[in-house]
Amino acid sequence: MNIVITHTNLTRGGGAETYLLNLVQGFCAAGDRVHLVLTKRDHSLSLPPECTVEMVRAWWVPQKLRPWFLDRQFAKRIEAKPDWASVSLSRNRGHDVAICGGTHRGFLRAMQRELSLGDRLQIAVEQRSYATAGRVLAHSQLVADEIRKDYQISEDKISVVYPAVDRMRFRAELRAQRAQWRTRWKLPADKTLVLFPSTGHERKGLPLVIEAMRRLPVDRYALVVVGRTAPKIADGLEVISLGFVDAIEQVFAACDLTVMPSHYEPFGLVYVESALCGTPVIFGENAGAAEVLPPPMGIKLTRRSPELLAELIVKSVGQIACGDAEEIAVPTMHEHVAAFKRVLELARQSRR
Repeated sequence: MNIVITHTNLTRGGGAETYLLNLVQGFCAAGDRVHLVLTKRDHSLSLPPECTVEMVRAWWVPQKLRPWFLDRQFAKRIEAKPDWASVSLSRNRGHDVAICGGTHRGFLRAMQRELSLGDRLQIAVEQRSYATAGRVLAHSQLVADEIRKDYQISEDKISVVYPAVDRMRFRAELRAQRAQWRTRWKLPADKTLVLFPSTGHERKGLPLVIEAMRRLPVDRYALVVVGRTAPKIADGLEVISLGFVDAIEQVFAACDLTVMPSHYEPFGLVYVESALCGTPVIFGENAGAAEVLPPPMGIKLTRRSPELLAELIVKSVGQIACGDAEEIAVPTMHEHVAAFKRVLELARQSRR
């Protein structure tokens, strides 16, 4: 199958970008050709030889007008390849499949933000993307419900396919080398380590985590931040910022607990990856991964209270997520690609 995929960035860090890279590799491993249309690319991220890349220059367009601009530019690119299946990861119109890893209305509601002019424009572009797509692929039932209720898209048009995880990379056996990983990443050997993996600290709940950690003994607990560097914290809390790491599975295995109480987490693949490494997770009230993580692998924070979160951290440390990994209902990349291609075939049939 020949597939053209449109998205803004292929860079390090964000969950959408990691998913895009995995998806491209999965399609190409299945024998498909992929053509990417991007606005920004990190050339240190290697792509398979079966993948070609076309760039759209959008740096000069004001941020608030960019969704409208890219909607038109991406539409031109897929019209130029009428025989190719088309996939949008950036909420653009006219594709066979629009991938939805979260909605803007859902985000605004969770963050309790008022609608701005830019928000209204983004929602309008998003609405048209779902309405004109052959199918909408949602990354969780939480997202599917938002698409149906907030955007009035028929349930028959929505398919839920959970993101894939590499079970060979993320596995509980890594915990046997915890001491080695702590030494490699220069993590204290004598403290309970709470991991916060994030590129968007406000939405992911870092202020709440910091307040919870302040209620724990600083000589026994430390906070490890992976992704965007943590802001400078006043005395009374040890914070270790590792930045972006390529071997995050080693950090999962080195830590005692992953805590990311996001205001809005349409899925949250890091929760699944952590649990597969044997490290239990605490997530917020709006997390799609809650649909696939059975206790004690995943613990939901039901109220955004630093006291309650501190309590949960103490209670959860030591409760190694040792449940059967098969209970975690996420597909391998091979299974995800196979399911995705079935959705693509349905979408193309509906548009003929």
